Amino acid sequence: MRLVARGAHCKRSERKISFNSTGSPGKNGLNGRNGTNGTNGTNGATGFTTTLPKGQSEMGTWGALSTGSTAGYSAISFTIPLAAAPAVTVTEATSEGPKPPCAGTVARPTAEAGHLCIYIDTRHFGGSVGVLDPVTGEAGAETFGTLVSVFFAPMDGTWAVTA
Repeated sequence: MRLVARGAHCKRSERKISFNSTGSPGKNGLNGRNGTNGTNGTNGATGFTTTLPKGQSEMGTWGALSTGSTAGYSAISFTIPLAAAPAVTVTEATSEGPKPPCAGTVARPTAEAGHLCIYIDTRHFGGSVGVLDPVTGEAGAETFGTLVSVFFAPMDGTWAVTA
């Protein structure tokens, strides 16, 4: 490709092209139309839901730093809100292994239906952990998430919630 000034002529082996032009329309598809409705949605639905479907789970990470007597906070926000506020369990790995309703691990967090399980990475455990409903300030969670509070140590981990 050779770029030339306006008005210059092409050599015998070259063709002039313009980048600011519109070509002729392409041919129609095999069925004679330019396109059809997709089949991913049901009756035109996009698949988006206003609440997490029953039995489906979301998961993520959390981490907070506390120094001295000052609490550290980490927000857990559900990507898709729940229809009802979940019960909350804070758990750490023990020699007995995970227990329901939080039978997962930090590496593979799980939660039974209707539960939010917050897993503590025990490598950093040494303080205390609390869970606060961000609306009421009481212990618990809302349909859209919760706040994890830590005292006296930096802590992190994972979480899972199931509708």
